[in-house]
Amino acid sequence: MDDTIVASTPFRFDLDLSQNAMTLQERLNALETERVALENKHSAELAEAMKDSEAKGRESAEAVAAKKSADDVARLVKSATALLSARDASAQKMEREACELAFTIGTHLAETALAKAPFAEIEAMLKETMDVLSDTPHLVLYLPLQTADDIKPQLTRLLDESGFSGRLIIKAEREFASSDVRLEWSEGQLVRDLEAAKAALREKINQYFEAT
Repeated sequence: MDDTIVASTPFRFDLDLSQNAMTLQERLNALETERVALENKHSAELAEAMKDSEAKGRESAEAVAAKKSADDVARLVKSATALLSARDASAQKMEREACELAFTIGTHLAETALAKAPFAEIEAMLKETMDVLSDTPHLVLYLPLQTADDIKPQLTRLLDESGFSGRLIIKAEREFASSDVRLEWSEGQLVRDLEAAKAALREKINQYFEAT
């Protein structure tokens, strides 16, 4: 038995067994470098993604805000238009009611005045026409049946005072209202018809509001 002791050399796992082989430490360093590179890349991609997401979020928020503002403005315009229309309609309604009230009051006052003094309007009519009609051969005066007899003496006196030399014919009309009068002569006539006057005034009021 050979008792020669040979010094052994411990086996090293990082021993370079080939020309291109790396030591274990080199491999670990390479892996660490690759890991750090991957982390850096991931961090950069994550940061870019977050930046893009924030930008898109801001754009989306701005778009939502812009749309909301546009919708708010549209609602305000619609509300303002409705208010203006309502105000115009209300003003027109008030004006129409005022006209109706004036029409009613005016008609009532006219009818009351004619009922209390039926001769006053006839006298005014004759006085306005006597300068033109003083030489007329004859006049025909149509009066309501209920007032003809009472008014005839006053008419005769009035015509005498005005110098009328012609003939006055008074005709009582059963269908005449208490305010109706018609004066006729050979070349024309004057008519006072309260209902016709009211209808004409009503038509004027309707035309006015239809035009506005």
